[in-house]
Amino acid sequence: MADPLLWRAGSGELAAWLGGVQRLLLGEAVAGYTVRSGPVFPDYGDVIHEAADTGDLARFLAGRDVDALRATTRRGARQDEPVVEYQVEGRTGVGALRVTPSGERAGSVRLHAPVTSPAALADWLHRLSPLLPVPVPRRSWSGAALTEPLAATLHHRAGTVLVGLESLDKVPGAGGVRPSDDRLLITSRPQALAEDTALLAAPAALERPRVATVGDLGRWLAALDGATPAPTGRAARAALPLTGMRAQVWRIEHGTPLLLIGRAGGPEVMARGPVDTLHAWSRPLLSPAVHGRAAAPTRRRLAAWLRAVEEAVFGGPAAWSVGDASVPVGTDDLAVSLSRAADPRAPGVDRLGPGSVTLRGAVTAAGPVGVTGRPAS
Repeated sequence: MADPLLWRAGSGELAAWLGGVQRLLLGEAVAGYTVRSGPVFPDYGDVIHEAADTGDLARFLAGRDVDALRATTRRGARQDEPVVEYQVEGRTGVGALRVTPSGERAGSVRLHAPVTSPAALADWLHRLSPLLPVPVPRRSWSGAALTEPLAATLHHRAGTVLVGLESLDKVPGAGGVRPSDDRLLITSRPQALAEDTALLAAPAALERPRVATVGDLGRWLAALDGATPAPTGRAARAALPLTGMRAQVWRIEHGTPLLLIGRAGGPEVMARGPVDTLHAWSRPLLSPAVHGRAAAPTRRRLAAWLRAVEEAVFGGPAAWSVGDASVPVGTDDLAVSLSRAADPRAPGVDRLGPGSVTLRGAVTAAGPVGVTGRPAS
């Protein structure tokens, strides 16, 4: 199916396409269109035409050797004021002209929406279908209210759809909304948005709970994928090494989730892997060692911490790649190198995924280095 937000020369009347897109994205309150030059020195961004309506705009573009015209959307200065533009492709390349409509946005498709539950998000995603080559079906997601309501915005650009979810706060005296922090960004292709947002059916994917113990984190992971058994007993009561930690789904990139565990402004651990094996690659997060660091940067304590991380991530020894060195080193050799650094701080885990773990803050006598561990053969 063709992309509804892309017009190509020879695919139909440009004026009719512009009118259809205006109804979808802008509504009838459009006050006109401003055409600016693209990235061509020295007149970048100069206004070269003011069009009163879609017919006037179509006539102007007809004489400009336009090969294609794409409608794009993005978040504006305010979450509830999305920006709609048209990128023109012509003989001078992509973005040869930029067309910006003026007036209020009141199209039939809402580019932003409050999200109070997974069901509300599913409904909004379905209502985006007129903008997509493959519709998002109606889905029966949970109606459970979120602890913290969110705001969703559609970013639609060439070949890519992004859905941004932000914390929703009321703006005093304005009756609008503003974001207080980034929560979740989904990157997808227009034809795959339904598949790539499937994980969001779980309320846990939209929440950001506090986690103080292994049990807290385990219950969140269990709710996220529906397959991971939550730890019980003494293991569940084990404390995580930092206070104020939260767990969240931070990114979903073409269906692949990236989890973020930690505290704002402090150490954070990222874990990334295929959604269908989330129960396997997320299990190392239940080890307190993954969220901590050696008690002191001595050889013995560094080696003990590294072995705890290896056991959690790989279930056994690792081979460590250090900087540009072509030959990996073993745990004891890495501990020796790290203990010789002048930096008194011990390294921690930065990110992990299937078959690898990367450290942050690793410093040897030669200075800061990148360190990545993989299962020892």
